[in-house]
Amino acid sequence: MIYITDLKSCNVDGKCVGHYFAFADNYLAIFRDTCRAVVAGGPIYRSRYKENLVPLPCDGIEKNGKLKAALGIIKNCIHLSKMARKGDSVILQQSQPAMLLFAIVVAYWSKASLYMVQYNAEPMDRKYFRVLMFLAKWKIKGLICPDDAVGSAYKLPYCAVPDYIYIENKNTVSQKSIKDWSSKRYDFCLVGRLNNDKGVVEACRKIRSTPYSFIVAGRPDDESFGECLKNICDGADNITLILDYIPNDLYLKILNESR
Repeated sequence: MIYITDLKSCNVDGKCVGHYFAFADNYLAIFRDTCRAVVAGGPIYRSRYKENLVPLPCDGIEKNGKLKAALGIIKNCIHLSKMARKGDSVILQQSQPAMLLFAIVVAYWSKASLYMVQYNAEPMDRKYFRVLMFLAKWKIKGLICPDDAVGSAYKLPYCAVPDYIYIENKNTVSQKSIKDWSSKRYDFCLVGRLNNDKGVVEACRKIRSTPYSFIVAGRPDDESFGECLKNICDGADNITLILDYIPNDLYLKILNESR
């Protein structure tokens, strides 16, 4: 059994903000013909998944604060540790230090194999994270990352894959609806939760003075960051800015319309 796991399960005003559903969809599709795979997530995941779901008890509700979010993660870990068995694999969507530590506890008690997802090598610049990784290496079986540079930084076995691997979902995207290259509306897109760590500010500054079209769509982490993006993109006719939650249909539409 493979558990595609979101221990935090972010819930912002009743919506899952970020790439977490998309990640789960992709990996369910990848594994569907080869092994049994399920999504493990909090109550917010019930809004998306009616099957192939292992429900965890808690969501990370943003307005409840960090302490309640941490307690929720601990409860989710305990719940998952009671279900995962030796021979199972846990793919951890979010690999921040606290979540990684909790997940190691799950893997220890359940004897399951733990794989973590990392999109950049920045955490390894922090001494406490390097210490945690050193102590945890015996329990982490491998890393899923976007390129060799990230994988080699963690000194673990790794698999370099694109950020997203899209397998056709007949319920949402048909071959007939996929646009050919020349008819696509945007040259570049950035879709999902928006924060300073994703380089969106730098991308907007660079592209606004070019002939390329760019769409930035998603909910900013805070109001001030949204205002910052508005100021940078003001007067840039080649940048489309949508600062709001992006439902799945619009998410797929933007991807379809981008080169």
